[in-house]
Amino acid sequence: MSSRPKNADDLHKVDSECRKSMEMKDKKRRAEREHEKIAVAAFRRRALQYGDADRVSETPLAENAEQEYFKESDSHPHSYVHKKKSGHLHTYDNQGKYTVEDYYALDDDQRRELIDGVFYDMASPSALHQAIVLELGRRLSDAIEQNQGNCRVFISPFDVQLDRDNRTMVEPDLMVICDREKLTHRNCFGAPDLVIEILSPSTAQRDLILKLGKYRKAGVREYWIVDPKQKQVLVYPNLPAVLEPKVYDFTQKIPVGIWEGRCEVDFAMIFEKIGDLYEIEV
Repeated sequence: MSSRPKNADDLHKVDSECRKSMEMKDKKRRAEREHEKIAVAAFRRRALQYGDADRVSETPLAENAEQEYFKESDSHPHSYVHKKKSGHLHTYDNQGKYTVEDYYALDDDQRRELIDGVFYDMASPSALHQAIVLELGRRLSDAIEQNQGNCRVFISPFDVQLDRDNRTMVEPDLMVICDREKLTHRNCFGAPDLVIEILSPSTAQRDLILKLGKYRKAGVREYWIVDPKQKQVLVYPNLPAVLEPKVYDFTQKIPVGIWEGRCEVDFAMIFEKIGDLYEIEV
């Protein structure tokens, strides 16, 4: 029989649990790092399509470094170069320090989002952008009604206090919220279940990298990124776990993951409705 004292067994058990905990943390960090690599690679592919690849770092983003990346980039919405090109010459002197109170204190002549204390101007959506949002919203609302579901569909502008703090307020193009307790008289307090963003040249970086990471960490269950230019939809059906999106085109039916595929969105039907708007896109 072992003569080892009982407390030695206890110490061994604690040591083993500590090692397991450290291994789990290392595994999580590696997964997050891999997610960043994939996100950057995905953006670089899209940036080539928008003719903006020269502004994208080839080095994967370091953890918690997204904000610095965007501040240094010429395509950051508040860099001088970008403001000059886009005509958005608003200035914000305390980037990184703004709060939800500052967000609500701004005037209404320019749409904007607040992400980690930084203001991002939002350009007015195009006709094609709006048509896609409305068609998606209608189909998702119809599916909820037909299945007597408890979820609600909201389209922008509708504020989402994503992190339940006072430093972030976003306006997804479209969202599905199933937890009614998250709804207040003025916003969604917490993460929606499904978020859909429509890509444009002015929002590509934000949607594909910055907001992808924010939605993932906040607990958004499913994220769709619609790329009208390439007629594709990038779908993260289980956002916290899935690193590489599934890619669909505008001829396919896309299952809605939060409803376990019981509802499908037929993009061929949507394209049939909006196809004429491609003729007026500049």
